[in-house]
Amino acid sequence: AVVSTQSTGDSRVSILEKQLEYMRRLVHNAEQERVKATERMCAIEQEKENQVGRSTQTELERQNKKIADLEMECYKLNTAHNLAENKIQQLEGELQNERQNHEKLMEQTEQLARVTEENKNLMLSITPSLPPQQ
Repeated sequence: AVVSTQSTGDSRVSILEKQLEYMRRLVHNAEQERVKATERMCAIEQEKENQVGRSTQTELERQNKKIADLEMECYKLNTAHNLAENKIQQLEGELQNERQNHEKLMEQTEQLARVTEENKNLMLSITPSLPPQQ
């Protein structure tokens, strides 16, 4: 039962570590996307400034629509980023709890092994002094 619990704890720790790594990659990718969106937004703004004199009203409207879309994309990425960071903090907490539980289980396993060995030695020391049973 202890070995099974230890094995379950080990696999839980492994799963949480994988989830944490996945969330970190997700946050990293979201951050890259946010940076790219910001760069595209800046490029469009620069293009808009360069073409104000020769641009038609519809072109300005199209660019404004692009900017609004990029701002919305940036907002969504920021929201996803914040959610991912919160999830990472939650997973880190769970991982820490699992590690503590695993450590306690290891200590209990070691203590149980010591007590078992002591009992075995005690039984061996008592057994030779008992008369043989018929």
